Amino acid sequence: SRRIEAGEPPLTAAFYGTRQVGFAVIATSVVLVAVFVPIVFLSGDLGRLFSEFALTMSAAVVFSTLVALTLSAMLASKLLGKSEKNRASLRVEAWFDRFKGHYLRLLSASIAKPWIVALGFLGVVLIGLVLFTHIPSEYAPKEDRGAFFIMVNGPEGASYKHMSEYMTLIESRLMPLVDAGEAKEILVRTPRGFGNISSFNDGFVIVILEPWQQRRSGWAIMDDVRHRLSDLTGVRAFPIMRQGFGGGAQKPLQFVIGGGSYEELAQWRDTLFGATLETMLGGRRVTTYIDDGEEYDVILEGKRNTQRTPTNIENIYLRSTTSGQLIPLSNVVSIEEIADASSLNRYNRVRAITLDGNLAEDFALSEALAYLEDLVREKLPETAVIDYKGQSLDLKSSGTSMIFVFLLGIVVVFLVLAAQFESYIHPMVIMLTVPLAITGALAGLFLVGGTLNIYTQVGLIMLVGLAAKNGILIVEFINQLRDQGTGFREAILEASGTRLRPIVMTGITTVAGSLPLIFSSGAGAETRFAIGVVMSFGVLAATAFTLVVVPVTYSVLCTHTGSPGDVSRALEAQQVASKGANE
Repeated sequence: SRRIEAGEPPLTAAFYGTRQVGFAVIATSVVLVAVFVPIVFLSGDLGRLFSEFALTMSAAVVFSTLVALTLSAMLASKLLGKSEKNRASLRVEAWFDRFKGHYLRLLSASIAKPWIVALGFLGVVLIGLVLFTHIPSEYAPKEDRGAFFIMVNGPEGASYKHMSEYMTLIESRLMPLVDAGEAKEILVRTPRGFGNISSFNDGFVIVILEPWQQRRSGWAIMDDVRHRLSDLTGVRAFPIMRQGFGGGAQKPLQFVIGGGSYEELAQWRDTLFGATLETMLGGRRVTTYIDDGEEYDVILEGKRNTQRTPTNIENIYLRSTTSGQLIPLSNVVSIEEIADASSLNRYNRVRAITLDGNLAEDFALSEALAYLEDLVREKLPETAVIDYKGQSLDLKSSGTSMIFVFLLGIVVVFLVLAAQFESYIHPMVIMLTVPLAITGALAGLFLVGGTLNIYTQVGLIMLVGLAAKNGILIVEFINQLRDQGTGFREAILEASGTRLRPIVMTGITTVAGSLPLIFSSGAGAETRFAIGVVMSFGVLAATAFTLVVVPVTYSVLCTHTGSPGDVSRALEAQQVASKGANE
């Protein structure tokens, strides 16, 4: 289009225009594909999810490159032409010409004083490091999945009657959600298990919510439910939103303490909590009977009103095996109240207990784990060891994997660029855009209150390739102009001014493509929002900073470095000289 406006015929403009950007298009595509290669090395849930994503993106990039260099060029030669300017296009052209003039004056001044740009670059990188340490982390963003569970636990050995009364009470407290039009169905069940059941001290509730547009956030409703059930003394009831990754219907926080005896573990647990256990009530299944083809459990239990205090146990009478008389239990036993676990567990072959819990809507998993880790360091002896389960374990392991993949992606991209440009300096100049784009993405997450999770981390990996694109466009065109004999400074200014429009255009289209991810709602909106914020803010930062940092860095580092064309001409001259000497 630029060549047609300059007076070239459409066919000629299409041929030379495509040839001019061909290397940059291929280099950008190879870099984008190379960014996704390290994702294949991810294991577990991350590998299963993002390996397919990496293959899909790589295939899309390869096919779009073929289309751009063939079909798009052909269509441009047939459909484009020098068109008359209307009032709107003239205003846009005038605005862009003024913008280009201001940009070139800023760039010229920056080239004259590169130390100012260097200080600005270091300042932006420092801001990125600060943001990285202050943005909370979690395994995956909390998704409103349209339904949630309420797990109900009673005292150890609690009877079916005990649980049934509380489940009925819980149901009555949840019915206002149905009346308010926020819940569609409420399913209540006790006990929690199916089939041959030996324990009746638990149950669960499934709350199916109305569509997203007709109600509050699922997390707000869960917080409401938590308050409605907080005063129940006979059971513990806690809502859980089942997530796609990391533990299903389990609580996200699972903090393991081990390293001592079970008595010490109990003391350490009480040190961290400061909570007490409730009095335990009993009941057991002794046999079954069949009536009308159905099998029923026979549950033996004492009257509840006679089991309210430990002293009631003294009133139980036993029959003597010698005299046959009834003897009060208080005559033969002494009662001492203690608290103990229903089972003694180990984790990774170490005696351990697990502290689990839900998180408030505005509290990240990394913050909760950091708080518990600080408590362990301050209050427990050095013999205490800690570990993680569920989402907490996934968060710790995925963070290490993502850092490895991110660093590997940068190395792969650098090596690919070095092979294409036949230089180590030019790729270094291009790769300076990566930390700038990362800082922009982190700033976006900080502004919207986002977190670092598996989706935002994959978005940051994608930014490595997208940020390098702008640098490739500028550096490759500078080399072309230098090969044509243009002066060093003039080549930098001309290439930057000429590439300004495509860089701005591609930046705007990428941001526009991510806006639906940010403003979408409904199922899966939380994950789309995370990727959209990273992409939009990262690309904006890369576009803004690249236009100054890359040309200025090129002017400093490449003053005594020739372009690939210079190397090719030198080799050709050497070959000609050798041939002449042989003749």
